[in-house]
Amino acid sequence: MGSKEELWKILSAADLFIMPSIKEGMPNVMLEAMGCGVPCFGSNIPGIRNILHHEILMFDPYDEESIMEKVRRFFSDIEYFNDVHELCRERKRGFVFDWKGEVCRMVMKGFRLEG
Repeated sequence: MGSKEELWKILSAADLFIMPSIKEGMPNVMLEAMGCGVPCFGSNIPGIRNILHHEILMFDPYDEESIMEKVRRFFSDIEYFNDVHELCRERKRGFVFDWKGEVCRMVMKGFRLEG
């Protein structure tokens, strides 16, 4: 397998990421796709549901027609396309973690405790 940079290059070239899993924990690849700005659809199951939250972004993994209809609509209905993009951007913001900011907060909190 290639490097993370290669994965991100591939994900960034995608128009849509679809995860039709039946069982998942916290799917990092979906978080990576969102991090690259790729809109995502996924199964309405725990793990994926925790990431996507919105019914419009999820489907029953046993219902192939439902999956196909979401994909068809994504590429043919501009309003739906824009809604999916916006919801995925909103969900992405919920998973961005600022390590530098968190370290600064921890250091400042430590100084306050000592002082």
